[in-house]
Amino acid sequence: MNATDLTDRRQHRRARDPEVTAILSVGLREAPCTVHDISGGGARCVVARGLRPVKGERVRMTMNHSKTQRPIALEAHVMRVEDLDAGNEIVALRFVPLADPIHDTILKIVLRALERQRDKPRTTVLVVDDEETIRNTLVREMRRLARPCIVAATPSEAVYQLQDDTNAIAVVLVDLGLGDADGLELVEYIASSHADLKRIVMSGQRFDDLERAVADGRAHQLLRKPWTRQTLSAALS
Repeated sequence: MNATDLTDRRQHRRARDPEVTAILSVGLREAPCTVHDISGGGARCVVARGLRPVKGERVRMTMNHSKTQRPIALEAHVMRVEDLDAGNEIVALRFVPLADPIHDTILKIVLRALERQRDKPRTTVLVVDDEETIRNTLVREMRRLARPCIVAATPSEAVYQLQDDTNAIAVVLVDLGLGDADGLELVEYIASSHADLKRIVMSGQRFDDLERAVADGRAHQLLRKPWTRQTLSAALS
């Protein structure tokens, strides 16, 4: 499974069970976008490169959220456009206040409520391993170390968990062998799409490519099997 497969699966999952979905309209063009960092004054969103918004341009974003009964339509100015990867850009928006003061106040209350849902500290460890016994063992160890933990058995499950902001994931612990999948490919995907997360690769063998993955920044650390509670705690810190 390569990074493209992971991205396709991520988008499919979000389409089936989204928290926030949105459409960004630039003139007569529009495209779906993924919303991040909602605040009372603005937001960041990921949009396909073909939409081509430019700094200073006035755009329209229409959001749907599981907690709201109707779409939220927002006018905004483009503050910044940054490259994310080969096919996507991050667009920073500043919302334009509504002319009606009452409606503008209501809108800000809704946006602040959405912001608070994403404002929880990130402490969760995501464990990705295809062996149930290892997943269960690591869950028990995380409990002893007082670290919140969620698990995934496949790269697709891991991507789904990563896209849920309410999981508040801070560390991803990935086994090198994931059945037919390559754990290092998942780590490379996380490095490109979730660069702020700590990435740890588990392996019971010594591979030069794992050493290179740490050296070039794709992974932050290796955790050798069999690990101890002390080595696990040190890797997480």
